[in-house]
Amino acid sequence: MTIRPVAIGFHSERKFAMKSTRIVLLASVAWMAGAASPGRAADDPSPELADVTVESTAPAAEGSAAAGYRVKHADMGPLGSQSVQDTPYSITTVPADLIENQQAKTIKDIIKYDPSAQIEPRGDLDFGRPQTRGFENAVTQNTRIDGLNSYTIMAYPMEEYQSVEILNGAAGGLYGASSPGGVFNFIPKRPTDTPMQDITVGYDSLGVFTEHADLGGRAGPDNMFGYRINALHGDGTSYVDHSHRERELLSGDFDVRFNNDTRLELNISHYVDNESGFPAAFVYGAPGYATQLPAAPDPAKAGYGVIGAGQTLQQDIGSLRLEHQFNADWKLTLGGLYEQSDRTMNPTAGAPADPFLALTNNSGAYKVYVSDTGLQTELFSNLAYLNGHLQTGSLGHDVFIGSNGYQQTMHTRVGTAAPVDIGSASIDDPIQYSWDTPDSGSFYKSATAGQQALVVGDTVSFTPHWSVLFAASGSWLTSRSFSKAGAVTAHYDAFGISPTVSLIYKPLANLTTYLTYADALQQGDTLTTTTGTTILPPYRSTDLEIGGKITLRDSLDLSLAVFDMQRPWSYLTSTGTATNSGQQRNVGFETAAKGKLLDGLTVFGGFTWLDPELTSTASAATTGKLVVGVPRYQANMYVEYALPGVAGLTLDLNAHYTGRRAANATNTSWAAGYATLDLGLRYEMTAYGTRLTWRAGVENVTNTRYWAAILAPNQQGVMPTSLSTSYAAFLGAPMTLHASLTASF
Repeated sequence: MTIRPVAIGFHSERKFAMKSTRIVLLASVAWMAGAASPGRAADDPSPELADVTVESTAPAAEGSAAAGYRVKHADMGPLGSQSVQDTPYSITTVPADLIENQQAKTIKDIIKYDPSAQIEPRGDLDFGRPQTRGFENAVTQNTRIDGLNSYTIMAYPMEEYQSVEILNGAAGGLYGASSPGGVFNFIPKRPTDTPMQDITVGYDSLGVFTEHADLGGRAGPDNMFGYRINALHGDGTSYVDHSHRERELLSGDFDVRFNNDTRLELNISHYVDNESGFPAAFVYGAPGYATQLPAAPDPAKAGYGVIGAGQTLQQDIGSLRLEHQFNADWKLTLGGLYEQSDRTMNPTAGAPADPFLALTNNSGAYKVYVSDTGLQTELFSNLAYLNGHLQTGSLGHDVFIGSNGYQQTMHTRVGTAAPVDIGSASIDDPIQYSWDTPDSGSFYKSATAGQQALVVGDTVSFTPHWSVLFAASGSWLTSRSFSKAGAVTAHYDAFGISPTVSLIYKPLANLTTYLTYADALQQGDTLTTTTGTTILPPYRSTDLEIGGKITLRDSLDLSLAVFDMQRPWSYLTSTGTATNSGQQRNVGFETAAKGKLLDGLTVFGGFTWLDPELTSTASAATTGKLVVGVPRYQANMYVEYALPGVAGLTLDLNAHYTGRRAANATNTSWAAGYATLDLGLRYEMTAYGTRLTWRAGVENVTNTRYWAAILAPNQQGVMPTSLSTSYAAFLGAPMTLHASLTASF
């Protein structure tokens, strides 16, 4: 008998980017170790026995394309890393492979994969608040980096992150006071155990070239020190003439493994995102201005943007995280984050310049304005969690206790002037204006906000099939607004408890059902009234949810959640007084499918239906109406197929649908529903020992014109009273091409 052992190589895909010399292709890559040559045992004189071949293959990495982008575990804050299957929440994780394969650059590019999520823009879609289930998120409470609070209204460069975890619904019992609009957790890329060097050059429509490097590995005695470096530069004109986009990223993620039980992580990053000349927001609804939102024009038509005016953001972030495993049952996690975000300057002229187009009538005429939205934000956040398992008789307990919170300071430009009227035009005949008037100035401390929460909980397992999660947070909230002279103009200090309880039933190992109730505290809204700034007191939201999750063939995850959620509605009355007496009630359900439908066929997406209704508002005209900007129907499905006859070639398709949305509080104006289709492919090959991945794609193949988002400032329950309290509509991108090439060494 002859035994021929065969060592089969395994994939360890990694992707990323560096600097290009003006090429027209972009990508992401994976590295492969080759197969070892077979060995031969000593001859056996028994000729009647056949040869035996022993083979082994490594399982696909969690979240990888080979695994169908399935992510089995998520960071659940004080709960620690949890099985998504067994967690009584609706969770979508967009992993690195999907981010890279779709060449995503900002949160706007990946949020579509969760059909319950939307962007509420601030200036443009790349600088907005992400939210789920139609509830506006708080500025700091609902967005996190590695579990630590971060400022929401900033540009998140997707090239820096390993995954984005989205928890739909209210989570105040776990994280402390927060909006019911979900939790967005950005997980930085980690050091790799094996050396990796990925270089990517890419190109987007008309001329934005991007160069990107992603380097990782370990060094030192026993590979004690780990590193992951990302460097990126992108510059050029985008889909419309006279636009300009520049992105620069330098990030370092390091760790020190003191031993098998203790690890210290350090993450630092510097990111600049300058955008100018893109279509500005279309503003309407104020007295004397248009009452109806027109059909969306062609965003690639020059003139809807202002040359030299746009959005600029610079952010610097540093964080530390220490994890210590006492034993198999108990773990301690400590962390802190510092972040500074500056949205202060015009990208080209050194002047504050945030353009918008104010529609003056229902025929499409508009005035072109440039405003000053200079803002500086400084944030410190922290966390400390102790997780453990213990047994009391026949009952198992997974317990946690800890704390998390933040302190935030905001600075506004001194002498902020009213928007500058620089011209007029119409949607049918736009005129290209430019802005080059420097007007920078100093800043003053305009507001502070803080929160510190004590969180405790216990998941009690009664049998292998039944368990209950009890969790609660007690949150101390502070808020202050200041005049330019430093006087306090509004403030509050409050404390409240946010409880949550979930009943979990697992009739089968691959099937989990749950019933969750959450009552969450949230910081009150800050509104500008006729008499100054008003900070409303904290309020409570509730979430009653029933759901189920099943895994089929260990390759496809299916989920369903039905929910009834409510929150108070803050608004300005017709007399300019701030109040908090209305209610927003969103009833709906969401479905999701993620993983391998068949060998070579991957799906990732779902469908959401919502009934977002306002009740008890300031006006009978707005009571019982739908919330502005929230669709009743939204769906997205990404499909990927590996061609069996062509090794290394994969085709992909993404279909998205958003239903019509109310464009004003009285529901007398609407933004039409829209559907978009994206097509793409990637090809992986090896040349001269280097793994190459080619990617190309077309977004919005049908060149659909649509309003991507509608913003209703101050969450008003009445129609606007001035231009500053108007509605704003933001155009979606036209058909765009992108391509890249990634080399993995």
